[in-house]
Amino acid sequence: MLGVYLGSMLVLGSVFSVVDLLTGEFVGALVAQSAAMVFAAVVTLALSRAVLCLDWRSAIRRAGGRVPGGVWAPVIVLFAAGYPLVVQIALITHLLLPMPEFLSKLFDELLGAQDQVLPAFLLLTVIAPLVEEFVCRGWLMPALLDRWRPSRAIALTALIFGLMHLNPWQFFYAFYLGLWLGWVYARTRSIWPCVAGHAMNNGLAWLMTLLSPADSELGGSNLQSPELLPWPVVLLSLLAVIAAAAWLRRAARTA
Repeated sequence: MLGVYLGSMLVLGSVFSVVDLLTGEFVGALVAQSAAMVFAAVVTLALSRAVLCLDWRSAIRRAGGRVPGGVWAPVIVLFAAGYPLVVQIALITHLLLPMPEFLSKLFDELLGAQDQVLPAFLLLTVIAPLVEEFVCRGWLMPALLDRWRPSRAIALTALIFGLMHLNPWQFFYAFYLGLWLGWVYARTRSIWPCVAGHAMNNGLAWLMTLLSPADSELGGSNLQSPELLPWPVVLLSLLAVIAAAAWLRRAARTA
């Protein structure tokens, strides 16, 4: 089913790109990417029951259960405080594997928040978190937890989450982020804290791109020779993440 999703993303993304060119870029890269993402998720979920006998309706219904009230604050702190770690992983990836110039320009167009503020915000903080979390933590994770222990389900969904981004420059930090999102789901058994954490991470990326594109890990061309974040900042981020995770674990257990 991962192949179905990725194949759908590639095909639909190409179709919308052609439409965009034929209409004189009337559609726009952000709209095309959003539409391709939504349609790919729908195709994947529609075929899952016939191909894998996965009852995605039941899985999503279970994943959207009641959220323990005390988990919201630690979830927000976990992903907000952990954002420098995500940035550092992205910068190290670009340092070891420089992005080709044509892809840098594509990322600049796709995620250029300064040129398309509202569409970029909607794609990054609303559409992407909802679609990707419903596929990974709403549909796949509950089905895997019925069969496997949580650590294995978390690792596989994180791997799939990384592969869904369709490029190596986003894979490693998406895999890291997916591990935490899966852990949050395993603790809360609800998709909504995962959507909130995902939106927080993407919202910070959008804000950094908007305010300082030259320093953002999402701004393509600036990453040809990236400068890593100071390691004390990364260490403080790691300590804050550990503290927030302990807070969330206690909150979920006592809820």
